[in-house]
Amino acid sequence: MRTAVGSRRRVASGLPVGALVWAVAGVSLAGFVVAWVLAGHNHDLLHVTADTGPDRFLVTYPVVGAVLASRMRSNPIGWFLLGMGVIAAARGLAGEYALDVLAAPSRPGTGVWAAWFTSWSLTLVFPTGLLLFVLLLFPEGRPPTARWAVLGWLASGLGLVYLVINWLDPAAIAVTGLPSVPNPTGVRGLTQYRGRVRSARACGSRASAACCWRRRAWWSGTGGQPGRSGCSSSGSPMPWP
Repeated sequence: MRTAVGSRRRVASGLPVGALVWAVAGVSLAGFVVAWVLAGHNHDLLHVTADTGPDRFLVTYPVVGAVLASRMRSNPIGWFLLGMGVIAAARGLAGEYALDVLAAPSRPGTGVWAAWFTSWSLTLVFPTGLLLFVLLLFPEGRPPTARWAVLGWLASGLGLVYLVINWLDPAAIAVTGLPSVPNPTGVRGLTQYRGRVRSARACGSRASAACCWRRRAWWSGTGGQPGRSGCSSSGSPMPWP
């Protein structure tokens, strides 16, 4: 009797969390739908790169993340996938909105801020964002050794440095497919530090590439040999053979 009551209490206490998980997934999917509607309006439905449009592949992330987070709440991978879906939906929506409104001569401030968000938000996912931690923690929700955890936090720190410099950089925002607009958070007088943005980004990409390559080599049992799995020179994961 006590066991049954305790079980019902645990289920009841878990319902709000499960509802929150699926609510976040629903918001992500709604964001993708609206972004696709805007993409159709912008004649951008066939645009499959990660510049402005909603990524066709990341739409599965909020669904998979919601399933994992609702069933295995102690494993952070599901939560990270859910977060990747939210970021991808928001970025696709912001990119398509900026593409739509910045085509007008007036260029409203909302479009500038949407372009600003599009210019840096991918870093929250790749190469030093949530995707890095998914690779580090797969499949059990924890890194194989403490050294992997240190590498993850180091790469995230470099990504944060890149974001801060990118926010403060007075240079105009340049996103492929969007017109160049002023950086609304840029600080005048920091032009001499502009080169550090590229340096921070390169360091983050190298750290992520090293982590990605070694983790995938570990999965495939190659003993660290790059012949079967790894990352490209830019830090992006290479497809499975």
